[in-house]
Amino acid sequence: MDALYAVGETACNGVHGQNRLASNSLLESLVFAKRAAKDLVAHYETVAKLPESLSELDLEDYQDQESLEEDYKKMVLEKLAEQNQLASYIV
Repeated sequence: MDALYAVGETACNGVHGQNRLASNSLLESLVFAKRAAKDLVAHYETVAKLPESLSELDLEDYQDQESLEEDYKKMVLEKLAEQNQLASYIV
């Protein structure tokens, strides 16, 4: 989704590994919030562009909670299968 940024504990993964929260995520929040702000400035010359981007968003795609949960579950399972496949190459 254009113009959506998640940083810190919201991002659910981090540069510090093992889902470490608390003090690590506070620093991560500051670092990546600054990067997100710079990216917004670089890609949206005017405030008007953000609402245009949001108006192009089809909210129908996000109203079916069950479908969203299934899509998310499928994505997670695919990533786990990828990791397992990579791990089998290493071992």
